[in-house]
Amino acid sequence: MSNVKRVLSVILILALALMAFGGLGGCSSEKKPLRILIDLENVTRTDGDYNHNDVCGEALAMEIAQLGGPEDIEVITLPSSWDESRVSERKALLTRLRTEIMAGEGPDVFIVTEAPVPRYGDTEPELQSLFLMPEKTKELGLFYPLDDYIANAQFMEWDKLTPVVMEAGRSKEFGQVLLPLVYDFNTAFFLKDDISYTPTAEGTWEDVLNDETGILKSAILNGRYGSQSDMLGILADYTTSELRFTEEELYQRISGCMAMERQEETATDWPRHYTTAFTVGWDTGYFVDPNPDYGITLGYVFPSELLACQKQQQQLPIKLIPSYSDDGGAVATVHAFAAINGNTKRPDDAFFVLDYLLSKQGQSTSLVYRALAGTGVPTYEGLMTEENPIHLARGDEWSMSDENYEAFCQARDCITHAKFVGRIEWEIHMLLSAAEINERLHQGLDLKEMVHEAYSRMAIEIGE
Repeated sequence: MSNVKRVLSVILILALALMAFGGLGGCSSEKKPLRILIDLENVTRTDGDYNHNDVCGEALAMEIAQLGGPEDIEVITLPSSWDESRVSERKALLTRLRTEIMAGEGPDVFIVTEAPVPRYGDTEPELQSLFLMPEKTKELGLFYPLDDYIANAQFMEWDKLTPVVMEAGRSKEFGQVLLPLVYDFNTAFFLKDDISYTPTAEGTWEDVLNDETGILKSAILNGRYGSQSDMLGILADYTTSELRFTEEELYQRISGCMAMERQEETATDWPRHYTTAFTVGWDTGYFVDPNPDYGITLGYVFPSELLACQKQQQQLPIKLIPSYSDDGGAVATVHAFAAINGNTKRPDDAFFVLDYLLSKQGQSTSLVYRALAGTGVPTYEGLMTEENPIHLARGDEWSMSDENYEAFCQARDCITHAKFVGRIEWEIHMLLSAAEINERLHQGLDLKEMVHEAYSRMAIEIGE
């Protein structure tokens, strides 16, 4: 019997030893790699086995290692929803990631874009964004609080980042949890000599309605192609899950936009304007010989494709007029952000990545920011100048003239609120699009009923 006990004791000791060294796959002490999710869904493409997110991730991992950060980075990417053959795969992976996060796991770092507007024919926003309502998600405790890290940052200069935009990533209970990477705001471009109006943070929707020059209406109408919801200001209180606008207010804004559009089509005395969301790489070459018979719409364009034109032409002085909201001033929209998973076991290493990414160097030269160039402008103030140009995807540089950068700052200073894109913005975009189609095609649908149905969906979605 004693021999049996000795044999069992030896077996137990060997088993414990094997487990200590990971031999049984149980309690391995091996440190897991730092996992970074890079999903720049709105600006990158997948083509077969090629994924631009992989390239951005590999470059970022190399930059972090060169700076003395973690070297055991594992980059996680997803196929793009633009690749129709892989839509089901993307949907399954997004579902799995959401499940992992809720179960206390998931990537350590998130670097993600948010869908600015639905693409033509889209019916599932879940395919484009991991976090469907960042404004609500940031209040749930899913992200790691960053205030202490920011106070001791090695690379980023917090006081150089646009305050009103960074405030959008702040939770009421947990402090700063999301770090906006790029943002835009709806503007109308005018040649400086064509108008005398000066933008102001005091401008409101009422000023737009009373505008007889067409200047303020031009900026609002630009929003119908981008963030139409900006005119309503801050849309909801996500801590109480309540909308901050009524159904009647929504109806008035939608019908007001459509009335302005009809007015624009017949106006003969509005100054020439060029509408676009303000992003890195807008090109002033188009202003050199404007057609006097119709306005030129820049739309969403790839800056690298416009660079040659911009280099050949001297930038003409411009003035930017932002669209005003119910809350006063302009509303900025964050289109990409970085955050740390609240479940991470390596917050120091995770913040090292964010610290670099939000630095002056990270925002002007990293491949992540080069990929984001067409979706917005960096949060580091002082970039996009002749002294501090932005590096574009193909290695070229882009900047504004000093005079035009001053015009940009004048418009940027009108921003009073910033927000992330979520399901509420999505619904408003779809509503206005449907209302315009209804009117143009004479479908005969009742606008008030359309607004009622959309508002009812929003009231439900904000509470989910």
